[in-house]
Amino acid sequence: ITVLDGDNQPVAGLNTPLIYKQASPFVTLRSGHYQWKIALSGTNQILLELPEFTVRDGSVLTWYIIGDALGAPGNQPLTAVLVVSGLGGDVHFFYKPFFEKAP
Repeated sequence: ITVLDGDNQPVAGLNTPLIYKQASPFVTLRSGHYQWKIALSGTNQILLELPEFTVRDGSVLTWYIIGDALGAPGNQPLTAVLVVSGLGGDVHFFYKPFFEKAP
């Protein structure tokens, strides 16, 4: 997979393309709103659009992308889990289907 920004450009600093069991390094982002997409490497095919997220000073956000990008029958489709920490010691988990209900 490749992680793209809102302009469909690879996100700077992320070690993409990524394959199964690989992880990108942590990257420092400016405070602000972000809209990222997950694409099949080497194509324009968007596999997953991550909900818009906000980076605040002092926060640490970790995205976990789970599933099978190829969507073979019986496999788990791609989904995302966002873990937010560094804001007063609390850790929050957001599962993509429930983002609309997240605080």
